Amino acid sequence: DGQASDNDLQTRFIKELKDMAKKENIHIILVCHPRKEQSFQLLRKESIAGTANLTNLCDNLLISHRVGRDFEKRAKDFWGAEQVTRLLNYDAVLEIAKNRSNGVVDHIIGLYYEAETRRVKNDPAENIFYGWREKPTQVPLPLPTDEDFPDDIWYQQ
Repeated sequence: DGQASDNDLQTRFIKELKDMAKKENIHIILVCHPRKEQSFQLLRKESIAGTANLTNLCDNLLISHRVGRDFEKRAKDFWGAEQVTRLLNYDAVLEIAKNRSNGVVDHIIGLYYEAETRRVKNDPAENIFYGWREKPTQVPLPLPTDEDFPDDIWYQQ
């Protein structure tokens, strides 16, 4: 029927993103959610639904894993029990599945999640001020005046 398939459209889209990134000298982050895996499988680049070109054509491929019972069970088959036991000390694992610039593949980094700031950190005690939010300053409150207290109200101490 002459119409492009979904995979063809996705390939065209990723190529257009790459061309735009080169032309504009920018880095584009494309978030691809995985399809539901069987309960025994660890998420891999092949877990992304659609054309394989979504991962084949990208320069950097990162996979985020939440550390929990599922991760412990699934990751042992891929990284081995000793490595996974070490990773269980973290809240999340960032996997660098591909980095073209540095030639890095299958590198894993353990991270800690801080619920209050919704940030992942390298160390639980890490406290980096990025400068994107205002630094709070203490401002003295004005003292109350007689006008703040109407005559018809009695106050007790």
